[in-house]
Amino acid sequence: MDYHILLSDIATPNDCAHQLQAYIHDAEVSLTISYTSQFENAKKLREICNTLFNLLNIPSAWKPRLTLIIDELNNNAIEYGSATGEENTISLSYREHELTIEVTDTGHGTKHKTAKQMEELEEANKNKNFTEHHSIRGRGLFLIIIKLVDRLYFKDSASGGLIVGITKKF
Repeated sequence: MDYHILLSDIATPNDCAHQLQAYIHDAEVSLTISYTSQFENAKKLREICNTLFNLLNIPSAWKPRLTLIIDELNNNAIEYGSATGEENTISLSYREHELTIEVTDTGHGTKHKTAKQMEELEEANKNKNFTEHHSIRGRGLFLIIIKLVDRLYFKDSASGGLIVGITKKF
């Protein structure tokens, strides 16, 4: 069963383990969290995802890596894909030891890109061998994520935003 919750409805991260446990069935979960496009939400979102990773028994070496990935996906959605205060989502699905994370922006950001544009950017970065990045703020979506996950992908959302997703088998 797929669950959809608001970040603002989740208790403090330290108190939310019991609440998140209700969404896990037979070591599987499909959960979407909606949150306003503000950097202030990043800390709570990270903590809630880490709580979920603990409940799913994700290997401990992967928890900081997944946190880094979530930060990159979330920060890019806020910085490039959505106007401040709009609703973004993060979807986490875990089935048969495969984790899928998708972050969806609204498409109203000043530097919004389509899935095709992101695929072209990924290809251009592959040709650079991902040896360095030139971002002012971030650590570089392609540089970090490609080296850590099994698959990075892009889709256009039905509402005009961009979905950036990853999959990782454990």
